[in-house]
Amino acid sequence: MFCFVLDSQSATQYYGSIMKSLIAAILQSIFIFLAISFTAFLIPTPVFCIIVTSVILLALLIRWIVFKKNRGTIFLTVFTVIALLFFALCLESNPYTFSSGLSKKGNEDMQRGFETLTAKQAMRDLDFVMHRVKKIHPAAYKKLPKNLSREWEKIRDELEGKKQREELITKIELAQKIEGILSLLNDAHTNVSFSFVDSRYLKHVYAHTKAKDTLISVNGKTKREIFEENRKLFSTENDEYAISRIGNYVTSIEGLAYLNLVPESLPITELFDEETAEKMDAEFAPAYTYTFEHVDGSVETYAYPLSDFVSYDEYMAFNSGDSSDVESEKEESQPSSFVHYEINAEDGIGIFTLDSCIFNDVYKSTLKSFFDEVKEKKIRNLIVDLRNNAGGNSLVANEFLRYLAVDQYKECASDLRMGPFTSHLSPGSVTNEKYEGYSFDGQIYVLTSVQSFSSAMMFAMYIQDNGLGKVAGEASGNNPSSYGDVVSFRLPESRLYMQVSWKKWYRIDESKEGQLIEPDIPVKADDALSHVIELIAGPKIPPEPTDYAENEIPGSENPENAIPEDQN
Repeated sequence: MFCFVLDSQSATQYYGSIMKSLIAAILQSIFIFLAISFTAFLIPTPVFCIIVTSVILLALLIRWIVFKKNRGTIFLTVFTVIALLFFALCLESNPYTFSSGLSKKGNEDMQRGFETLTAKQAMRDLDFVMHRVKKIHPAAYKKLPKNLSREWEKIRDELEGKKQREELITKIELAQKIEGILSLLNDAHTNVSFSFVDSRYLKHVYAHTKAKDTLISVNGKTKREIFEENRKLFSTENDEYAISRIGNYVTSIEGLAYLNLVPESLPITELFDEETAEKMDAEFAPAYTYTFEHVDGSVETYAYPLSDFVSYDEYMAFNSGDSSDVESEKEESQPSSFVHYEINAEDGIGIFTLDSCIFNDVYKSTLKSFFDEVKEKKIRNLIVDLRNNAGGNSLVANEFLRYLAVDQYKECASDLRMGPFTSHLSPGSVTNEKYEGYSFDGQIYVLTSVQSFSSAMMFAMYIQDNGLGKVAGEASGNNPSSYGDVVSFRLPESRLYMQVSWKKWYRIDESKEGQLIEPDIPVKADDALSHVIELIAGPKIPPEPTDYAENEIPGSENPENAIPEDQN
């Protein structure tokens, strides 16, 4: 048998080297597993990646401890390479890597919608968008959809032509071209948008809003006509939702330009007072015409010259005389919070209004107070109003369900896109973690409109598809079988805002796959609350018949009194 003995100095150096290598290995192990855990916290990193890597690292560590090959040099080298490769894979798989969001700096950079870019700058933004779609969007897993790829190549060729001719392009024109590509995904969550800090706003908007006027048309074109002419500029799953958003664009010069609405040339006598018109050299001036319907049903058209479109500060100054009215209206007609409720103990109705799906302490405490009163006053009918809710965090629905007498409920299936990987989460029943002491088992009605979007739509789906209540109002703003959970970016050159979905959702009730959340009780959204309250109250008992003289008709002394109200 062969053996050797080290002197004390050599032994100290040898084992010291081993200890240093071991400490380095342990520190690197901690680093990589923290990196894995951090990434997995942000997104569900594929489990097999973590398991395989962990096994490899553990095997290498054991091998090094047992055999002590080259004092750990080989192990540390291999370990470091694996750690870096895996960390890079985690970054590539994480859809939120390098996302920018709506930072203050991003908003400050995003100025001058009519500012021009070179074709080369525009192409850089275009390629940035397509790279993010390829990496993140579920529909682009493995490769881009053919129609999307064709449109991208077409726009790129157009920009290449502009580059050769040294032509410029405005930021708004670039937004139109990019949105024309993204809209082909039929994903209402994936889009490009703008909000320029130097936008010019129609200064009369507040007056029409205060008067509760309804926009009918701009330059003689209805909102539906404007949408149809510019369909490719809207990423949507429900045309009615896109049409309802037209009003948000036509309040600014930039929005009007985005919709390809150009000012008309109108006589200055129709646009300005006599004194102002006399000082002007031209007989005509550019203007936009807006047609509104007033609350009394009358229709009126207004002509507004370009000088009526002002900066935000000028807009506020112009309407400053109504500032006290604005504040009083807010106090009287709008609760200060995004969530509020009222209890009608006499009729046994609780109305819970949620205008934004914000899952925070305010929501949770308000929800608890609501159900405390529901329990205390023995309320048997709940109305959840989501008509003005554009979405947010879907956990608000799960929290609501915890107060119901429901042991289990179904959740929807989903596909998760994580860079080069995709993961499918199958549908299944979820155990409802009910709050102790709460077990509401009465009637539930959810009010929806075309503005009920994203997480608000999902809230209604949870109630309807699990048979927990009924939906009243109008169809939802987007489809339950759709894409969602977005990652946001600022485009490098134009600073336009972009968001991309990285999940695909599937409806809980598979028999309704591809359908919007259609109401069980169809009614105009504005009338949904009163309609459901009347429905809960039930049919009114008619008064006892009165003995009239033969041939005597009530109201015969005045023919107008005999006309039923619903025939007016």
